[in-house]
Amino acid sequence: MGNSFKLKTFENVGYNAFGRVIAMAFQFAANIVLARNLASSDYGIAGFAMIFADFFTRFGDMGIQAAVIKERELDEKGLYTGFVIKAALGIAVFAAALVFSPSAGKLFGNPAVVNVVKFLALNFVINSFVFLPSVLLTRELDYRKLLLPQTASVVANSVISILLARAGYGYWSIILANVASTAIFAVIINIVRPVKMRFLYDRERADGFINFGGNIFVSGLIVFLIFNVDNFAIGVLKGADALGHYSVAFNWGTMIGGMVGLVILSVLFPTFSRFQEDRLRLKNAYLRVLEYVGFFGILCNSGLFMVSKEFLFLVLGRDTGKWLPALTSLRILCFYGMIRLLFEPVGSVILAMGKSGALLRVQVIVAAVELLLLYPALRFFGIEGVAAAVTLAYAVSFFALFPLLKRELKLSAAQWAAPVVPAIFSALVAAALLGSAGKYFPFSLYSLAGKIIIFTGVYCLVYGVATKWKMAGELKEIAAEFRRGR
Repeated sequence: MGNSFKLKTFENVGYNAFGRVIAMAFQFAANIVLARNLASSDYGIAGFAMIFADFFTRFGDMGIQAAVIKERELDEKGLYTGFVIKAALGIAVFAAALVFSPSAGKLFGNPAVVNVVKFLALNFVINSFVFLPSVLLTRELDYRKLLLPQTASVVANSVISILLARAGYGYWSIILANVASTAIFAVIINIVRPVKMRFLYDRERADGFINFGGNIFVSGLIVFLIFNVDNFAIGVLKGADALGHYSVAFNWGTMIGGMVGLVILSVLFPTFSRFQEDRLRLKNAYLRVLEYVGFFGILCNSGLFMVSKEFLFLVLGRDTGKWLPALTSLRILCFYGMIRLLFEPVGSVILAMGKSGALLRVQVIVAAVELLLLYPALRFFGIEGVAAAVTLAYAVSFFALFPLLKRELKLSAAQWAAPVVPAIFSALVAAALLGSAGKYFPFSLYSLAGKIIIFTGVYCLVYGVATKWKMAGELKEIAAEFRRGR
């Protein structure tokens, strides 16, 4: 990665990291308060309604934003053509959600879901006003200005949901906070990057956006299927309580690694797209990102695995066992979170190379594997079987995409593994040490904190020695370069 792009990428990651750390603190607090104050059925109702809302969300974009961002030269005609398409889709999807919301209530067997889906549909209209400033800021790689609306939205979501949960609003705590935070994001992003709205449509440009976005749209539908068919099946076949337990396990199993990934992954696609024709540069950038993502993601998820029982009982359960039915699922999904975090940067590389069709084909394979495994897993092994099935299915995506990376980037298996192995080794050493010393820790919040500190310390020490403190030295060098660049 060249010096200018390297500095710009680390600068954007820095801005992203700052915002995400703040957001993570509030989100952690909100999830803990919600888990302590809501019943598993509340999570089930909100989760099932969001499945329907997320499904309609796919039709509210259809890959148009990614297509506009990827344009080499974006003029006003192209920008506003994208906006017109986005606005039309938002209105159409809003209307469709209102019409089909009763179906959600019938499928779930709970009429409360109907009004929840209708209320969530407001997000489709609100998000139309986000398109213009979001596209421009992303193309400009100006993550400093994106920081405020993103952080404010998450903070607002967390604070509102906490206040409503403590006031006894149940599942509405999640839903009202979700829509309010979307509106806050839309207002603030238009303040930090004001753009005049114009309705300008060019048929030729629209066809180009739709052609590129078509594969992304279909891919998005398949991704939706991959990430939601498990929740849908559990909700329909097992009910709200089982879905609530699975939702908590999935949220926490993927949240920590996911938040770490978002700090870096959200920067990758527009950055990689700038040098999409330089395969060697793209390969080196991908491997560097993989090293950082692997370090933080494996640390977080392996650490959560080691303290999962205390976390569910003491932190989320408020010294009760109401969330312990989620324990085995959470432990399995900690591995899912690590796998997902390690494999997701591949998607940004594939899209930057313009190979959206290849990504689509692989996602079809993953969806087929998950659908094949899901029903027997749920029937014979419950939510634990579902957790194992989605983990296995997601792992298939990397092995299906790796031949493309090998061909396009000349990437060998050994080159891919080199940045990841030190993190895996460090986690195994830290887990072995903490596991052998676990009997000396009483079952308390203080011991939980102590375990986290010990695990993190051992992991970082082993990793530093194994890599000769390469990452620490590079971060120090980047910080010095950043100060010189200022």
